[in-house]
Amino acid sequence: MFVHLVALLAPFYYSWQGLAAFLLFYYLTGCWGVTFGYHRLFSHRSFKAHPLVKYFAALMGCLTLQSGPLWWSAHHRLHHRESDKPMDPHSPKDGFLWSHMLWFNYTHPSLASNEAIYKAVPDLSQDAVLRWMDKHFEAISIAKAALLWGLSALI
Repeated sequence: MFVHLVALLAPFYYSWQGLAAFLLFYYLTGCWGVTFGYHRLFSHRSFKAHPLVKYFAALMGCLTLQSGPLWWSAHHRLHHRESDKPMDPHSPKDGFLWSHMLWFNYTHPSLASNEAIYKAVPDLSQDAVLRWMDKHFEAISIAKAALLWGLSALI
């Protein structure tokens, strides 16, 4: 809620550079991180990607704070396995906001441990880099925020 209140200050601090940075990060995190990486590459295994592309997509996904790539993919695969049933972690039957935005704030009871997540996504859990990103997604986002804050002082 705090973030939404702070957003009310945006008109007083508007800049074209800020808008450009926002649009760039929105594209990188939303399109590359969530849609390309978490959803198509990791959850559905729609294609294979070069390791650098795979890790870049995972990094961008971590920056959305929608949890790490293993957690997200385990929940999404469960969603398809249990679609619109009581075990579905983000069923549209629970409402639009839940199914599109709120679900990733809660861990499904069947995926409450790392072992359960690793079992749900065995292909991804073998990758040490993805496991590390999954465990440290919050620290990654904090580091990005600190880096951007530091860079803004140079501009």
